[in-house]
Amino acid sequence: MVLKWAHELDWNWNPRDIEHAVPRRLDLCYALQSAPQQLRFFSHPVPAGVQTIFPPGLYTVRIRVDAQNAADVEGTFDIDFTHGWSQITITVA
Repeated sequence: MVLKWAHELDWNWNPRDIEHAVPRRLDLCYALQSAPQQLRFFSHPVPAGVQTIFPPGLYTVRIRVDAQNAADVEGTFDIDFTHGWSQITITVA
């Protein structure tokens, strides 16, 4: 799935220029107080936005960032969604 850079407008899914060695965050996942048992992953909009939803649990995700004029970068992360909607933790696997 295509992820969205954090701190960008919700409708803006276009590629971004990033500076060398400057970390950028992604909008990876979240939960809503109104739907506390649903872990939601951001994905590319079709057309108004689609979310992939999972129940509470432990998840491992691998993320690859593709770039022009630079090597791809991969990372694996553990997501703990067992302590409620407001206590999601993401750690490097």
